[in-house]
Amino acid sequence: MLNAREGSESCSLVRIEPVHWDGSGRVSVVGEIDLSNVRDAEAALSYMICRGKPLTLDLIGLTYLDSQGVAMLFRLGVRARREGGSLTLANPQRLVRRVIGIVHLEDAVAIVDDV
Repeated sequence: MLNAREGSESCSLVRIEPVHWDGSGRVSVVGEIDLSNVRDAEAALSYMICRGKPLTLDLIGLTYLDSQGVAMLFRLGVRARREGGSLTLANPQRLVRRVIGIVHLEDAVAIVDDV
């Protein structure tokens, strides 16, 4: 599990937890991804991208995603494909889904309502 804290008093937090893991699997992303924690989040998720294996990020608990977070998801999708795997975003909630739609992230990464 990764916890990344923002340096402000509000302490924005993201938690990344494997839900099912066997070299491929499903990872739960809970909280917020923004400029303050995107590097830590990307490092943890990059580690989970295995050669030739699919990775699903369950975003049901992700409440906020800024442009840095969108760029991170795009980079992770590119890396997964480059290594022969795939990245799927599952269950994005309303605000996150809106951001994903505005930037057309679905052109680069699979997005599903439930897995």
